[in-house]
Amino acid sequence: MSKAKALYLVGLLIVALVFPDVSLRGTSQAQNNERQLLATLQLQPEPGNQVIVPNFKLEKYSDSSVTISSEVDRVIGSGTLLYGYQVDIANGTYKTFLLDPNEYPLKDTDDEKISNDEPTPGYVVSRWWARVTVQTVDPAFCKLTETTSYILWAVHSNWTLSYEQYHDGVWRANPSCVNTHWFLDSVEYGRPWYSHGQTTVSNSVLGDYYNWDFGNPGRKTWVLERVQINGHTNGTYTGSWSRTDGGEYSNLIYGKVRFSG
Repeated sequence: MSKAKALYLVGLLIVALVFPDVSLRGTSQAQNNERQLLATLQLQPEPGNQVIVPNFKLEKYSDSSVTISSEVDRVIGSGTLLYGYQVDIANGTYKTFLLDPNEYPLKDTDDEKISNDEPTPGYVVSRWWARVTVQTVDPAFCKLTETTSYILWAVHSNWTLSYEQYHDGVWRANPSCVNTHWFLDSVEYGRPWYSHGQTTVSNSVLGDYYNWDFGNPGRKTWVLERVQINGHTNGTYTGSWSRTDGGEYSNLIYGKVRFSG
């Protein structure tokens, strides 16, 4: 066993003693339709946060899994926003800090779907694009999974829009920087769809990941990540994301979120 892996496991043991994990074997959310929602709460920022996450919610379930989610409106051209976060489930709070996008490039996706469509006939007033990426990291902020959605759309002279390109991507660390191994259980690709009147175009992707050597090799850890983009005619988009953690050490909620467009 490497020194880095040994130190990592010692760190997990210390955390487990403070926050004991009640789940013996996790099951993917996609495979578990019997879990029940126990509580929903609005997460509160801790003092000194560098990013206030809008509509940051936490859901607790009967199988000890938890889902966190957020939705934010962004102006295209406002630059890339990348931040890391840590959620304290017991206290219902979170910490965030800004990251330099140039220092944390996106991974090459292991599995991706790309489609190109011509815009509907009519004069194109403008074109916009947006990308939203969700990442799961371990307590040492070693990247474990990554789920990305991208869409390019055109706005026409009648103020309807049409998509021209979309891209869904998933990635998992195998191995990670501390020699843990993550696998892709399933992926659900979206295909862009429109609102009534064709004034909003949306795309989404869901990646379902799992791991058997995060700590105890007899216990499973799983993460379900969902990303959705709603593109509008006025040069803005709504980026929403959620992440569900279950199984061993699912009470350790660390991650990164990137918005660009």
